Amino acid sequence: MSVGVVVGLVALGVALFVPTWDDGMHGHARDSSAKTDARNLVSMVEACFTDTADYTKCDNPSVFENTGLELGTDPREVVVVAGTPRSYRITATSISGNRYVISKHPDGSLTRTCRTTGVEGCPASGTW
Repeated sequence: MSVGVVVGLVALGVALFVPTWDDGMHGHARDSSAKTDARNLVSMVEACFTDTADYTKCDNPSVFENTGLELGTDPREVVVVAGTPRSYRITATSISGNRYVISKHPDGSLTRTCRTTGVEGCPASGTW
């Protein structure tokens, strides 16, 4: 085989492989950003709780102004809802459409779940 044929075959292989790999990586990157936003908001909610001792006082968007987080329920946004003075739920929505949820339960335990299992950065188990 000539060098030109080998180079051509390698270029063809790269052309076929890279777009598939790239699409998957972009999805994981988008989902990683949502997961990071959720974890960052957990830190902020916990800091608020240190001052208030009540999570229901820590779910007002004005508490988190100027944090760099986009607050809301649309893609690229994150939101916190306090269920009780001792529990809350944070949901971050990825551009991919996946939703990443961190729930703090009244007993102090945390669970991390995602809505679109087996897609992009959401494992088939539904937990992350």
